[in-house]
Amino acid sequence: MKPPLTIIDIARMANVSPSAVSIALNGRKGISEPTRSRILKIIEDVKYIPNQQARRLLLKYTNNIGILHEEHRSPLDHLFHVEITGAILNNCDDYGYNAVFTSIKTGKQPAIPEMIKNRDVDGIIIIGELPLTIIGEIRKFGLPIVLVDEHFRIKDLPAVEPDYADGAEKAASYLLQCGHERIAYIGESKYRRYGSQTLAGFRLAMKKAGKPVPDGYIQLGAGDSNADTGYTCMTAILGLKSKPTAVFCAADIYAVGAMRSVKDMGLSIPEDVSIIGMDDILLSEYVEPPLTTVKFNKREMGTAALKTLTGLIKGELSGAEKLSFKGTIVPRRTVKKLGA
Repeated sequence: MKPPLTIIDIARMANVSPSAVSIALNGRKGISEPTRSRILKIIEDVKYIPNQQARRLLLKYTNNIGILHEEHRSPLDHLFHVEITGAILNNCDDYGYNAVFTSIKTGKQPAIPEMIKNRDVDGIIIIGELPLTIIGEIRKFGLPIVLVDEHFRIKDLPAVEPDYADGAEKAASYLLQCGHERIAYIGESKYRRYGSQTLAGFRLAMKKAGKPVPDGYIQLGAGDSNADTGYTCMTAILGLKSKPTAVFCAADIYAVGAMRSVKDMGLSIPEDVSIIGMDDILLSEYVEPPLTTVKFNKREMGTAALKTLTGLIKGELSGAEKLSFKGTIVPRRTVKKLGA
């Protein structure tokens, strides 16, 4: 009994490289149509059935991509990242890949995931921020990497990001257009890149409109983005002698906490205070009243990240392309038009 044909045998018959046979088998770009036709004709004639495991070992690819996140911040728990991750998962089959989730500890002794050390994936999508030292360690393994919502901290890696500064400027401008002049801000520490971007966008809109931002109107959370931070910051704002008529929350989850604070103070939204968020997470449409916010197309972001990574894996892309996504206002029922 003859041994089964291998991808090397097919390559020899077609006078091409094994990688060219792989490209033809997977319907990928990278070879001419006459070459593709010749390879496929030989495969049909000899009734070649590729052994997936052998082919992967030979060509050193796995058809797996890794989705990596910080251990205590799963993309399935972080509401902003749920839709991004969903888009990656929904489109993996179209690109011929499987998605493998893993996390990494970011303490004093971080452990690089085995799937990276063993090269069980062909590339990695990192969702959210990781310490730069850890990203540096991951890069030593030579796998293609795409960053998502990482705030453009690393210049020589491709990244997919929302334009937070633009979104914050649009949110503040929307409140100004609705007649609000006394506008407060709830956001993350300005010492983190995301916090500095959103605060800069907010200040720019207020400066263009010639509107001052009084002391106490800028409230910054010290920790992770969560509803408790929004609650605490809004409570401080509502305790001011000169209260704002509107508040911009740099994340919808802040707005959820801020809305609870307003209600606990016996006030009404938007009659007593207007609130606008930024993200358009799934929860925002279902809070009461539904939250006016800035929407980023998270599904497009996830698809763009996957497309970029597969392009890097196949050698169709190179460099460190930065894809920035603008936001759009989604009017709901938490902003009152003054004078209307």
